[in-house]
Amino acid sequence: MSGTVADPVALEADARARWASFEPRTLTGEDRDGRRLEIPPGEILAPILRRARLFGASTSLCEAVVARLVAAGVEAVVDRTREDVREDDALVVDGRGPVQVMALRAGERVVPVRPGASLLRVWAVDGAGDPADPPVAEVVVDVDADGWVPAGRIAEALAPHLA
Repeated sequence: MSGTVADPVALEADARARWASFEPRTLTGEDRDGRRLEIPPGEILAPILRRARLFGASTSLCEAVVARLVAAGVEAVVDRTREDVREDDALVVDGRGPVQVMALRAGERVVPVRPGASLLRVWAVDGAGDPADPPVAEVVVDVDADGWVPAGRIAEALAPHLA
């Protein structure tokens, strides 16, 4: 993040909107004769759109979490994309490899931030900036009834593991 103060409320609203549109929608239109057309996303495009939308939501949510951490006195920055390895990950079945989400970094620790995830893993990083196994902490956060985990709740849960 640059020297400007980010608005965590606006960033989280953006993340929620992106996350809410996770599933690609059927496009509607008309053909040359005025007949209504419904075009569902193709087998190739749908998984790509899901991953892109997850990444966009993850980026905004990560920025909101970092803004809240910084406001609480934790030195944190938006880092870079990281693999988010999860058991039974529905997105991995598309055959396109591990899911990437945005991560935050605080000193020598990184945390991939995945919207809707109740389990966050805090990883120590080696000299090259790569996570070292195993994670140094696994943080469980409560998920709202709609499946969302607010940025403030994530920041509060992570803060003791990043200081």
